[in-house]
Amino acid sequence: MDWHTCTSQLMVHNGIQFQNGLSLPGFQLLYSTEEQCEAALGKARWPDGFRCPRCIGHEHGLVYGRRLRRYQCRNCGHQATLTAGTIMQATKLSLTTWFLVYYLIGQAKTRISSRELSPT
Repeated sequence: MDWHTCTSQLMVHNGIQFQNGLSLPGFQLLYSTEEQCEAALGKARWPDGFRCPRCIGHEHGLVYGRRLRRYQCRNCGHQATLTAGTIMQATKLSLTTWFLVYYLIGQAKTRISSRELSPT
């Protein structure tokens, strides 16, 4: 097996980032609100519903009061957010901003610099 085949099999494609043929207007229809992004991230992170990262329990309650909902496991009491353990953990950026960055990187034909992503 050559290097390219080996690395391509090891790389996991993010279903949100890599959407071939998705136009910018199409992307905006799917991910223009925090609620849409949160739903997509929840489906990607927990495709079979919430699973506690500590005890793998599925029963949970929701804790509000912060920007993102916290999921509290009813079995062990552990709290988790959709962004915990990801590059988005503890970010001050909105999910819509993160999703747009993922889209732009995924759709770029060449490299994209952080300066190009900067709002200023």
